[in-house]
Amino acid sequence: MCLGKKFAYTQMKMVDASFLWRYFVEVVDGQCVVPKETTTLYMKHGLLVKLKPRGIC
Repeated sequence: MCLGKKFAYTQMKMVDASFLWRYFVEVVDGQCVVPKETTTLYMKHGLLVKLKPRGIC
């Protein structure tokens, strides 16, 4: 097991939380969201989103 794995996950969560604090995230209309059939589930064509600033200081 990687020694820095727990720290990396904590840091990733902090960056994600600060990002979501500053922006609204909306899924783009009209895209086809289909899962890719592998051992780990992710989207076949990705997920297109729009970012809108929240306007907080």
